[in-house]
Amino acid sequence: MNIQRFFWLAALLVACAGAMPAQTQVRLKDQSQDYDMTNAPLTRPNRVGTALPGACQDAEMFFLLTAQPGQNLYGCVSGTWKVMGDGAGGGAYAAALKAEAVKTITAQQHGLTSPNLAASCFNGSGDRVEGIGVKVNSSTLQVDVSFPAPFTGTCVLIGSGAGSGGGGVGTPSGTAGGDLSGSYPNPVLVPSGVTAGTYGGATQIPQIQVDSKGRIVSATQVGVSGGGGGSITSVGLSLPAEFTVSGSPVTGSGSLSASWASQAAGKVMAAPSGSMGTPSFRALAQSDLPVMNGDSGSGGAKGAVPAPAAGDAAAGKFLKADGTWAVAALGNWTAGNGIAITGTEIGVSAEVAQRITSAASYDFPSIAAQTCAEFPLTLTGVAAGDEIAPGWPATLEAGLAGVMIASSANTVVVRVCNVTANAINPVAQTFRATSVRGF
Repeated sequence: MNIQRFFWLAALLVACAGAMPAQTQVRLKDQSQDYDMTNAPLTRPNRVGTALPGACQDAEMFFLLTAQPGQNLYGCVSGTWKVMGDGAGGGAYAAALKAEAVKTITAQQHGLTSPNLAASCFNGSGDRVEGIGVKVNSSTLQVDVSFPAPFTGTCVLIGSGAGSGGGGVGTPSGTAGGDLSGSYPNPVLVPSGVTAGTYGGATQIPQIQVDSKGRIVSATQVGVSGGGGGSITSVGLSLPAEFTVSGSPVTGSGSLSASWASQAAGKVMAAPSGSMGTPSFRALAQSDLPVMNGDSGSGGAKGAVPAPAAGDAAAGKFLKADGTWAVAALGNWTAGNGIAITGTEIGVSAEVAQRITSAASYDFPSIAAQTCAEFPLTLTGVAAGDEIAPGWPATLEAGLAGVMIASSANTVVVRVCNVTANAINPVAQTFRATSVRGF
């Protein structure tokens, strides 16, 4: 190589070196072996975000910034994000409710994988709420929590047993309040002050006091033993003979009862006749009945009817208002016209007149001048030709004249005539017919 070609080649290499970029990145997979990142200034092996991606591939991992501290790392299992845990214990998930009567929590929401799920709900003051209903679908792990009325507060799902996940987003933390003490997620009930143990026995009765939340706040023993150190072994019931007692005596457990004993007919429950004393079932006596006082005009007390003297009832006497028995004074009666009284007999000696009457409303059509119109009026009991006393309406139009005739049995013809030179149209009016006849 001559000197001219050498310098030309050197210039070409310098030009190419200036055009080539410097190499600043390496692939650890290809250019490293057993690399130790202990002293690396920064390592971020997972994706990071505030919400889980919608889909994932098995073994993929994600760091969720909004999760409860300690439960941020998620792994993909069978295409579903699961919070990473050791799989040995239970987890918890908290759900907020606002005026909801039913809360549905899916398995994807709570992230718990155990079917052994329980729920506890707390109001805004931290007090536990009773009376909730919890339904867990063992296949889908969906949880439905129901309340007797719309509820606002927090419900905590707790999973127990092997295979439960670590817990869902929003698990409660911090110091518990209300009826709970300690810290979430494992608070405990505040002690009520009642000593744990068995209350009640063969010679003692427990007395329990419960507050408005159903908690036992007091429990004491009440002895039932007798004064000599013995105990009650039998309790009996004794009542007067008017009662029948059953179930007596009670030697262990049972009930005492009483009912009225059967009595003879006609007996009443009363004190002794004529004196004060213990009442019993007995027959009525004459002294039990009040005496009836006669009424002389100022009024008298009502009471028992006095018995008549010997022979009074056979003599046909009656009881007067003054309380005495007397014979009816028929001779003091006065007979009317056609009626005769002889001794104890009443008879009719003459014909008695009978008055029958009937009325009807009728609207005559227009009556031409110098003509008449008529209508039939029913009068039950009248016969043809009987005398009729007409009852004309007071408002009968001037110029009209009429007559009533018993034309046949039970019928009276009412005839009205126009005596003027012009037609008259009467208004509807009531017409009455009366007949007085003998029988």
